[in-house]
Amino acid sequence: MQSRTTNLFAFGALAAALAMACLASLQEFVGFDVYWHLRMGVDWVTLGLSPWIDHYSYTFSGEEIRNPPVLFQAALHYAISFFGEPEGFYAIRGLASILMLGTAVALLLRVRAPVLVLALVLSALVYFLQMRIFVRPEIFSYAMSGAAVLLYVRAGTECSPRMVVPMIALMWLWSAYHSPIVGYVIFAGYFLDCAVHQFRVGAPVKTWRTWLLSGLSMIGVSYLVPGFRSALELALVGSEEWASLIGEYYPQQIGALSLLDVYTLMIVGASCAVLAVMQRRAGFLLVWGVLTYTAISMSRMITPAGIVVTLLLGVMLAQDPRLKRFRSVGELRGKLAAIGMSVLIAIILLASAMRIQTSAVQNWVSAFAYPTAMAGYMAQTRFTGRIFNEYGIGGFLLHRLYPGVQIFIDGRTQILYPRQHLEAYLDILGSPDALRDSLNEHEVEAIVLKFTRSSERVFQAGNYFLDFVDVTYGLWKRGDGRLAVHGLLSARPACWGPEMVQGVSAERAATFAELHSSSALIPFSDLVEGFAGASDGVAFFDTHIDQANWSDDMRRFAAFRLMDLNRDDLAVALFGSVQKKRTRDYLGAALAGIRSGSFTVARAILDEMQQTPWPGRDQASLWLELELLGRIEPEVVLEKSLTDRLTELRSLSPAGQAGPTDIGTQAFCALPGFEEMPDRFFRENP
Repeated sequence: MQSRTTNLFAFGALAAALAMACLASLQEFVGFDVYWHLRMGVDWVTLGLSPWIDHYSYTFSGEEIRNPPVLFQAALHYAISFFGEPEGFYAIRGLASILMLGTAVALLLRVRAPVLVLALVLSALVYFLQMRIFVRPEIFSYAMSGAAVLLYVRAGTECSPRMVVPMIALMWLWSAYHSPIVGYVIFAGYFLDCAVHQFRVGAPVKTWRTWLLSGLSMIGVSYLVPGFRSALELALVGSEEWASLIGEYYPQQIGALSLLDVYTLMIVGASCAVLAVMQRRAGFLLVWGVLTYTAISMSRMITPAGIVVTLLLGVMLAQDPRLKRFRSVGELRGKLAAIGMSVLIAIILLASAMRIQTSAVQNWVSAFAYPTAMAGYMAQTRFTGRIFNEYGIGGFLLHRLYPGVQIFIDGRTQILYPRQHLEAYLDILGSPDALRDSLNEHEVEAIVLKFTRSSERVFQAGNYFLDFVDVTYGLWKRGDGRLAVHGLLSARPACWGPEMVQGVSAERAATFAELHSSSALIPFSDLVEGFAGASDGVAFFDTHIDQANWSDDMRRFAAFRLMDLNRDDLAVALFGSVQKKRTRDYLGAALAGIRSGSFTVARAILDEMQQTPWPGRDQASLWLELELLGRIEPEVVLEKSLTDRLTELRSLSPAGQAGPTDIGTQAFCALPGFEEMPDRFFRENP
């Protein structure tokens, strides 16, 4: 009776795992890199453009691309051509899942695994797959990992051409396809097992020679690819170089996972290690150790490592003589083994179900991840030229707009862009002067960056004006922009005057019908227009808008308007609620504190600003900081850091000291540079 119950549970778990694999394939977020892969596949298959040469960036045009995954890119093109979007992405995910699970079933049938072990392994595989199911080349490498483990188990400790040649063939195919590093880790375990066995039995020199030549041949075939550049070498040398720059090379953040995820990872990994020690499988223990370490130290490895460790665990469960008797559940040990595995299966399925539940949220969020409406607008207006772009969306812009555009950067780091290029990109983002120099050097026609984060720095770079705002990203064009007034108010919310009301209304009438309903600009514009038409501005901010949902731009605009309305106490609170503060947020809050008589609060605000690094702080901000510290100094005792800062600023000031009169909000509207700041910008209007 219990045997039948166990089998029914196992078959039910298998059905649930397969259903979850199907649902996981229907996620709409496919990752940013998929789009440059798709673009390269389309251009290689349909236009004959070499995938080993860059055609898309204006920074590395014509340079070599090392080991591009051309087979995946071509397959992606054919899938999208046949099924369309997003169905083609679903098909890629579904096929990869079928291949991975198929190799796992073949492996477990070979070792005659009981149905409960089969259910455990497939449930865990589906769970690990969900953790990283992006449409990228490695999604098919998961099945190759299963094939490598199958060949490893098939060979045992026999090191002969009959066993090794299929391994070498797999590694050549894997190297031609994508990075084969996981396969080499798996087969390192095999060669270790062979070495231990040969040492124990006193194998002759001929056997050791075969062992050595087989290993060298397996490494050598990784160079039999176009360009003769081994992807193995690139993986071993390159990952460390990017570890501090790209998120997927960062260590796995356990805190970001649910409690069930943590338990599942711990139980599966620990079970594999314990069984490897008990069964004296040195090779399995080596594979477990290397992959577990890489999974912890590099987030992108969590799924490939989890898949291989799960397969090894399944093999050991099926082959352990102490656990084989759990088929006969009448014995106490068999009962305990069956109960333990059933509980683990239930935990894994629950963790998988919770991940599936988040798919609906992820599908909704995917609408915000890509600048779809912006790309449509740029295509409709036949935009052409060079774009300085956000790193993540470079491939998407290529997918939608090439050959009319060239970009600054995309996800082809390591195979095209060197580390220095990504570092230069980050430096440009942090400095308006560096941004201005880069834009001028490359004669860039447009900028596409995250709107709320970048409006100020683009304004400081000069001569680029807001033209379109998607859900997340903004488009600034050189020389002109249809949303220039909105762009000015986003970058410099202090720059408000009655003359802007007509400009805001005109821009709304001309452009807002084309914006996405969730455009980041719409709530901000609604706030501006609502304030412009309100008879009582303070009451409008207090009662007519849900402040909990305000963006940082909205909080800044409202704070400066409250200062204009002499409600500096409310302005201090609004500036303090800004999530991603700019230099002028601290300066504005300090000014509001001074004007309300709260000099201690103003001092604390400037002290906090002093502790924050501000790359590329402009001269206008330095002058405002000097003015504010000069007003605070006679009223309260300054900390030594602020005293030293005031001395430093006075040494840089042409006048040598702060001005004696009150500072007006229009000071925050000034352009960078002392020479561009008339005195009237610093004083209250009579």
